[in-house]
Amino acid sequence: MQPKVVIETRGLRGSDDNVDLQRVATVYIGMDEYRVYAPPKATGYTLDWLPQMLVRQHDGTGETDVQGTHRAVICELLGKALQQNDQSSEASRTMTASTSIDSRRVFVVYGRNSKARAAVFDFLRAIDLAPMEWEEVIGATSKPSPYIGEALEAGFSMAQAAVVILTGDDLARVGKRYLKPDDTNDERVLTPQPRPNVLFEAGMALGKYPDRTVLVSLGSYRTFSDIDGRHLIRLSDNATARQALADRLRKAGCAVKTEYKSDWLQAGDFAAAIEDADVAVGKSRIRLKTFRRELRIDPEATYKRKIWIELKNESDECLLLRNPVWKTIPSGIHAAIRAGTFQLQLSNTWCPEKIGAQQVNLPPGDLCRLWAEPDEEHLDAQIKQLCRSDAPFGSVVLLANGEELSIPV
Repeated sequence: MQPKVVIETRGLRGSDDNVDLQRVATVYIGMDEYRVYAPPKATGYTLDWLPQMLVRQHDGTGETDVQGTHRAVICELLGKALQQNDQSSEASRTMTASTSIDSRRVFVVYGRNSKARAAVFDFLRAIDLAPMEWEEVIGATSKPSPYIGEALEAGFSMAQAAVVILTGDDLARVGKRYLKPDDTNDERVLTPQPRPNVLFEAGMALGKYPDRTVLVSLGSYRTFSDIDGRHLIRLSDNATARQALADRLRKAGCAVKTEYKSDWLQAGDFAAAIEDADVAVGKSRIRLKTFRRELRIDPEATYKRKIWIELKNESDECLLLRNPVWKTIPSGIHAAIRAGTFQLQLSNTWCPEKIGAQQVNLPPGDLCRLWAEPDEEHLDAQIKQLCRSDAPFGSVVLLANGEELSIPV
């Protein structure tokens, strides 16, 4: 395998800070990665500072200094790469740090969830940023199949930051041969996971530009300790999550504008972008039916008003029901379904009796129930009247054996 040199800057800015080195290039020799740094105060053309470069080998967890012949070989490779890429050497020697970076530009890495991509793009535009397609960054390298490091270099030379969208587009689990007794269900069953190329690009971006890379997640997926929790923002439609993303981009140097504006608090439908990767498009077989609905009021309970909704399995197969969400319809009731409210009818008893469950297996012909909490704007008398009528006043959207169903209530 031929050595590969990825040049990260040909012009040095210089700094009064005597500690922070300037990253110049990354050199790949076989499976080994070497990072080349210029002194903090170095300015002007990179090639002029080649004798004073510091070379470090990166092993994924840290860096160690490289000296002697090995260092000389790496510096020679870098020198040749700089000369080959700069035909006009005299002009290049007076070149200072590039000013082509646009503080409004953000390049976005995403998987196959097009709704997530559209929601993030809408939000970025609402805070006065200019999102770039990842393919646009690839095209900027002028190469048909650039190495990921070259694409990142091109992207960060044009944009101030990168946003990587993590969504559960794939399904994965550990092979049965390699399961361990203490493995969780995430390892044993097919679980959503971001696309491998997105994970790889996220890791590379964090490794090269940790302060200018922001990870955002939508929905649930398999956690992974190397990235999860670092620079990660869990997106939702609430103002707190939106503010967190705007603040993170501002810290990355982006020209974020939120002052005297409010559209960014609604721009981008993040809730609609959370999809189940294992639900095929167009599936709509209704196999559940609302059997009964009733408002119950308990002044001593944490949630005092509950609309209990009984569902009947009218199919000929057992259904695994999970992830219920209330959907409001025109002239209907605004409500919310809390997590862990499923109950299954066993004889004359609803089980589990008090706390409910996150999901239930509902046999053919059997009943289950869950409850929704109506908004305070709806009066008790109004809700009771709607429950006694034949007209629907909302719907429950849930997954039944992995298929998304919408059941009128």
